[in-house]
Amino acid sequence: MTPVITAVSPASLEPSSTAQTITISGAGFQNGLTLSVTSQTRVTSSVLGANITNVTSTSFFAHVTMSLVGSYTLQVRNPDGTSSNSVAFTVAKPTPTQPAADPIVTFAASDPAPGSKLVATSSPALSMTFSVVLATALPQASLEAQLLDGSGAVCGFGFSITQDLPVGTTLVAIPTMLLNGGADTPCAKPTTTAIVQATLRAPDYVNPAQPRIYAQPSFPIAYPVQQYPDIPPGLVTPPTISSLTWQSETAGCGDCLLAGETVNVTCTVKAADGAAATVSLVVTWDAGPSSSGSQAFPTGATAAQNGASFTLSPTEVGSPPRATAACTVVNVRGETATATIRIQ
Repeated sequence: MTPVITAVSPASLEPSSTAQTITISGAGFQNGLTLSVTSQTRVTSSVLGANITNVTSTSFFAHVTMSLVGSYTLQVRNPDGTSSNSVAFTVAKPTPTQPAADPIVTFAASDPAPGSKLVATSSPALSMTFSVVLATALPQASLEAQLLDGSGAVCGFGFSITQDLPVGTTLVAIPTMLLNGGADTPCAKPTTTAIVQATLRAPDYVNPAQPRIYAQPSFPIAYPVQQYPDIPPGLVTPPTISSLTWQSETAGCGDCLLAGETVNVTCTVKAADGAAATVSLVVTWDAGPSSSGSQAFPTGATAAQNGASFTLSPTEVGSPPRATAACTVVNVRGETATATIRIQ
């Protein structure tokens, strides 16, 4: 008897790298039959024998692995050489349905927290977290963010995070790079607050090149102006300490020390790239007490070209007066240089 295929259930499968089971119904099926699966676009075929189970004269199961989207035909061949009619079969991604309610995306948190200072580096970054509330699951959804300054210009961009979003509330954290506008132009600063613009997308299985945008809200967040310290143009270099010296103020005594007199400790620093920096001095006397002080050198100060000096003048303590002086310079990027000297 010639085999006949009357139905295939399901008539379409989603692409998968694992086996899925379809039921072939009809008449005239024999034990030992094979099933040919032929692609209509690639003109290739596969014959399944070992993956055929539960064969009766009117139905059987076929366990097929179909990873490529496309149109196929199925045909049965019995051991006696008779072949069935060919029936159509498809492998396709499902078309996502419109969510039962519009997704709710809100700004949840950031690191550092809004209102705190972010110290700039050559590649400043922060992480922003969003709360996504869905009434309907979105598979393969992507969430990305942009940081806008007070003028509305993009001042930072977030990497796109792609994941399956379930029904309910999901927290999605996005690392974000702050833009510096290239080597010569610092990123524009916001006046009072920055704006986070979040975009939620899900793939459109009908046209994968045009993902559906489900939500694109904006949220004001209170990052202050100092969130974006200037990064001066040109080559970024760390600060250096040119010299650390001491000199007694005792008249006619040169570098000798007398208890109760004053010693001048001078630290000279350079900031070749013009980055703002702060220099600090600490003098710790062997007898116990210590003195400290600091001075800030703003962007473009003398320290950038010729070196800038800060002098601390503590009273000499002990008999004989002996101490250790330490100088530290830190720029706005957090880069540091240190030096020490003995006073004796």
